[in-house]
Amino acid sequence: MNRFSVKLFSLFLISLFPFLFLLACDKAPAATGETSAPAESETAAPAAPADGRIRLVSGGASAFTLIRADNASASVKAAVSSLREYVRDATGVRLAASTDRETPEPGEAEIVVGFSSRKEKNETRLRETEFSVFVEETDGRTAIYLLGGSDAEVLNAVDWLVGRCLERDGDGLSLSRTLSVSRFSSYNDYEKQGTAVVEKLHTAVISTAVTGNASSPLRAVTGVRTIAMLTGEYSVNRTHSLYNVCGLDLGFPVLHKDTLWFFFGDTFSGGERKDGWRTNTAAYTTDLDYTNGIVFDGMYASSGDFATELIPGMKKPKTEYSKIPTGAISLGDNLYFYFMSVREWSTDNGWDCNYGGLAKSADDGKTWQIVDGIRWEGDTKFCQISPAYNPADGKVYLTGITGGRLGFARMMRVDADKIETLSAYEYLTGYDADGSAVWTAGEAGIRSEFPLIDARVSENTIFYNEYLGEWIVSFKKDNVFHLYTAKKPEGPYALSADITFPSVGAGVYGGFSCPALSRDGGRKIAFVMSTWDPCYNTFLLEITLNK
Repeated sequence: MNRFSVKLFSLFLISLFPFLFLLACDKAPAATGETSAPAESETAAPAAPADGRIRLVSGGASAFTLIRADNASASVKAAVSSLREYVRDATGVRLAASTDRETPEPGEAEIVVGFSSRKEKNETRLRETEFSVFVEETDGRTAIYLLGGSDAEVLNAVDWLVGRCLERDGDGLSLSRTLSVSRFSSYNDYEKQGTAVVEKLHTAVISTAVTGNASSPLRAVTGVRTIAMLTGEYSVNRTHSLYNVCGLDLGFPVLHKDTLWFFFGDTFSGGERKDGWRTNTAAYTTDLDYTNGIVFDGMYASSGDFATELIPGMKKPKTEYSKIPTGAISLGDNLYFYFMSVREWSTDNGWDCNYGGLAKSADDGKTWQIVDGIRWEGDTKFCQISPAYNPADGKVYLTGITGGRLGFARMMRVDADKIETLSAYEYLTGYDADGSAVWTAGEAGIRSEFPLIDARVSENTIFYNEYLGEWIVSFKKDNVFHLYTAKKPEGPYALSADITFPSVGAGVYGGFSCPALSRDGGRKIAFVMSTWDPCYNTFLLEITLNK
């Protein structure tokens, strides 16, 4: 080999050195050839790729361990469990968890919940109404902190991470490496009282029972849990700060094109249902994954950022107090909601209505008008109306009750393309010998006393459930949430399940859903529930159906 060739060979060896070095650094441990049952969580080094994301879960594994104080409150423990459940549902990976009874040494990758002393820094001492969510990467260690100045704010921190920060990333979950969020809430006295209700909702033990309805395949209801607050300053939507909404109720859901809408009742900017009164409001979102809470894209506002009425209520007692949404439906390019004109609120369970009516938007919710000529008088059973579309026959089926929560439910139907024509509606007045529905048009049909559900029925929704292959009418009366089911939208309906709520420090009512608020082929359903004073707001409840 000549001198020139030797030089070339030497240069070649030198050029290989960086690659050989990297290869040695990246050498995998030798396989043992043995296998074992998967542990509670697979582990992997926390990824820190060049895209600025941290992989909480990637490739069916996670290196993160959940750390919380062993003496944490029941509500914080429930929030941690909710976080683990969300990660497991989203990825199939259950995060490892440990307690701080012995204050373990910091690991390479942790999610630290509600334990600010783990950070031995004065700046992590938060005010009572403050939470902080942030990432720190130091000395090869990655930590995600979910800290709060109170139990309620720790819940807010967890909800914020799950609802706003975690993103689905292939088959895993990731978040920004530069995540740093601090929120201080100037709760009024009313909102401070409400935080106690929020904590109880996360820890409530909710019992269920099926009725043995032989006509339904439903055999059990399990997995009943509060997912997250939907509205209120203590929700991820922080409706007081962003939309001047301290409290509201109802929240009838409907999917219009690719946007999910929620239609709310009386809305206030002040505590104890005072100040800034709007008789109806609405929120909209393209966030269709309810499992980590729902984040609004916005609330309807005719001008500015604050939520405004879609249709005006007179706000005059004994004339017209409010125009309250009672159900919603999307048909082609048009979005509708039915409403009741309330003359007078008398008691919680009974109120006087002027009429039931219909409002429409032909521009995807940008503007709203009341549909002329659509009105059912207040002494009928069609003041509170809830619609559902049946694609099998092209008709809209509508449940109806009078003002209040004291009477039975009725049903009417109409061709979808004639929803704005009162004379096209026909009313269920019985079943013939073979069980087929009998329909009657006009005043005779309206005034019939034939019940769809012969019980005390409150505000409700009707929707088709793919898992059961049945139609469901859902409503809550007293402390029990009822599910009635039927093979056809017109019935006959029978009670299939009862879900009983314990005391949470505020009345719970509502229970509204639609097909967009379901997953696993309809086996799991989310409902929008409302709470009364001192937490006049809405939250998401999930149940699991079992055949």
